[in-house]
Amino acid sequence: MYTARRHGIQPDDDTWRVQLELLKYLEKHWWDKGSGIWEMRGPPRDFTHSKVMTWVAFDRAVKAIGHFGLEGDAAHWRALRETVHSEVCDNGFSERRNAFVQYYGGETLDAAGRLPAA
Repeated sequence: MYTARRHGIQPDDDTWRVQLELLKYLEKHWWDKGSGIWEMRGPPRDFTHSKVMTWVAFDRAVKAIGHFGLEGDAAHWRALRETVHSEVCDNGFSERRNAFVQYYGGETLDAAGRLPAA
């Protein structure tokens, strides 16, 4: 929605309220291990790309408040964004591969890590 707003697409009155509810959920569950349909089969793991997308959600919430004057706890989301960033850098990066890996503790690279930054 942040990108849509930046490109002039006006959300309806409920859009920010829904985003706030999603952020509340994410605050409680971002550290959960995942095994979603977009991830490889196997046991739940801390997938690096999923954690990075968590960082993006908190980052865009902070930016939405700053750029569009929306109401929300930007300081709290900045702190969460920093926490996620630190965790991903500490646990999702392989010194041996000199790259971010598919999941924490792994050495396999993930094609999602090759996507250019938006």
